[in-house]
Amino acid sequence: MRTDAPGGEQIELHRRCWIGRGGATPAGCVRVTASALGYASDLDFVFPIGCGVFPGRRRLSVPSRRRLVAGVGHSSPDRASEKRISSAHRASPVVATGLPEAVTNRIFSIGLALAEKQLAFGATGLPVRPLLMSAGRQVGAAGMAIDAELDRDTGCVTLQPGKAATVAFLLNDESVSSLRVVVQDPATDAELYRSSTDIPVRLGV
Repeated sequence: MRTDAPGGEQIELHRRCWIGRGGATPAGCVRVTASALGYASDLDFVFPIGCGVFPGRRRLSVPSRRRLVAGVGHSSPDRASEKRISSAHRASPVVATGLPEAVTNRIFSIGLALAEKQLAFGATGLPVRPLLMSAGRQVGAAGMAIDAELDRDTGCVTLQPGKAATVAFLLNDESVSSLRVVVQDPATDAELYRSSTDIPVRLGV
């Protein structure tokens, strides 16, 4: 599934990653800033979602089911670079703690902090947008923050280096059966963190 490259100032182009500045984010892709991945750079990374790939000089081939499931034992330099970029994309700059096993009240709190990688890169205050999501839609947002600055107009919380913040969420939709905690980059809407499993909602328990 070929996906158009973003254009703009292209630095590198791989099948599964575009690196550069500017341009437009194609449909079916997500843009992540280098700073969100822990790099001291103004570059952007654009990743296709699903099976999409950017056009390149090499002929596309359809991988076997075994390669799709298990991968390959030997990587070419291009694939090795692709693997490093993918690993960086998965490394969240935000750490969440104290997630509830179940949501039993419309208001509940968790801990949010900058990951050690962010601290190693000398990160300053990082604005993030904590949300509650269910079935692809927003069902709640941050209502209060302790040891962090909350902008009530935008719902953004600015995390400070070396300081864990307590963020209180307000669930707006009581009809959902489960939700996930999601933390976005407010500049790009890219996800910096997503809770690994659905959290059941059991109000009144």
